[in-house]
Amino acid sequence: LEKLVLATRRVTDGDLEFVIERESKDEMGLLVDSFNKMPLNLNTSNKKLAETHTALHKSSKESEQRRRYTETILQNVSAGVISLDDHGQITTINQVAEKLLRIDKSLFIGLNFRDVLPPYQIAIIIGFIEELQITGKITIEQHIKLNVLGKYYSLLVNFTRLEDDQKKPIGFVIVFDNLTKLEKMQR
Repeated sequence: LEKLVLATRRVTDGDLEFVIERESKDEMGLLVDSFNKMPLNLNTSNKKLAETHTALHKSSKESEQRRRYTETILQNVSAGVISLDDHGQITTINQVAEKLLRIDKSLFIGLNFRDVLPPYQIAIIIGFIEELQITGKITIEQHIKLNVLGKYYSLLVNFTRLEDDQKKPIGFVIVFDNLTKLEKMQR
């Protein structure tokens, strides 16, 4: 029993390689065998946990790199890009959209579009969502005129429903090109 107490203290202190010599084949011998399995099992579990932690860290790092890469692409396209999750929360606004709409994206990210947009802009987005639902299409392209703080813009809007691998809806992405200058030059 004294050897078991000392062995328990060593295992408690982190010595998971410690083993007690079995001296008998009676109940004490079975107890020693059971005790000897415990540090081995703990050691195996710790190794698996460390491997899982390493794999999770690697996966997280790769995911972060993909996120940064995607953000870099979004910030460098010439079109405005806004994304919404399936509940209507704004998840992304790129620099072109921020500049055209004259907004600070940090004030909009994470909020529902219904809570932050003027009623006529809410109606436009709801109209797009309803049209996608009615037609069953994944994307709609429309030319719209939009008033932003008293200035009118002519925009070619591509409104797309986003789906995951199982075809479950996960949100929407709005991509728009400013045609205002082009239309002025054509006139």
